[in-house]
Amino acid sequence: MKAIIIPIFLLLFIFCSCTTKPKIKVANNDNSLLWRVSKTGFKDAYIFGTMHMIEAEYYDFTKNMKAMILNSDAVIMELDGMPNPIQAILLLKLKTGTLSDYFTPEEWSKIKQFYEKEFGLSESNFLATYENFKPFFLFQSMTQSFFEGETESYDMNIMTLANKNKIPIIGLETFQEQIGFFDSISKDEMSNIVMESLASFEKDKLEFKKLQALYAAQNISEMMPLMKEQSPEFMKFEDLFLTNRNKSWIPKLKTEFESKSCFVAVGAAHLFEKNGLLNLLTQEGFKVTPIHK
Repeated sequence: MKAIIIPIFLLLFIFCSCTTKPKIKVANNDNSLLWRVSKTGFKDAYIFGTMHMIEAEYYDFTKNMKAMILNSDAVIMELDGMPNPIQAILLLKLKTGTLSDYFTPEEWSKIKQFYEKEFGLSESNFLATYENFKPFFLFQSMTQSFFEGETESYDMNIMTLANKNKIPIIGLETFQEQIGFFDSISKDEMSNIVMESLASFEKDKLEFKKLQALYAAQNISEMMPLMKEQSPEFMKFEDLFLTNRNKSWIPKLKTEFESKSCFVAVGAAHLFEKNGLLNLLTQEGFKVTPIHK
């Protein structure tokens, strides 16, 4: 008898888990990372602003968000999955020259000293690690060092949940396109980004802690200005990294919303302000509503 009861119980548990519906509760104000997007003739969609990597204490992937994903026909993200490691390395490597070509001898010396002081990398180890890679790889390693303790990734966990439940993931762009944004920046401008980041490293590290706290509290009104203040070198290229990409995503989102109930997860900086996805969708006749996570 037990042999029969247990499988039936498991079937009931699986059935209930799969049919759990999200609880949709409208937020009192616009300080929300999660929004419902609706329009007559289109399926309802949800858009969530992620922080691609975040310290575990600020991470909050709620059961309700998971229910929204599990009840979606598709998940839409910046990428449709993690790039092939070999392909990623090839795209990040310089085709000609070395990393030092981007910098003056004085700047190059400062960079090597910085990596020895902050990361304990000897000159030989530093060169072995970075010499043949693009400046973006160097910049990424600096920002990765801001994290203290364990980290979580909304993007990775959303991808894992979707894949586990066989929910299609639709990418808005390719990894090659994303690297191409940095490739389009001139050598001088790219070296300035690295050197400015190096000069403000300690300040940026402290502000990043505050940024994570604002993100976790969904304090959008303070989070967005701090994002821009923390990355003035990138804000010079706001059109390249945010505005133009947002505008190119709108037709793709509209096409998917016509026939699918979608959960969209992209970097939080893409959602807000005049050229953010929420305002651009509003201009296309969609109603956007802040939702409790």
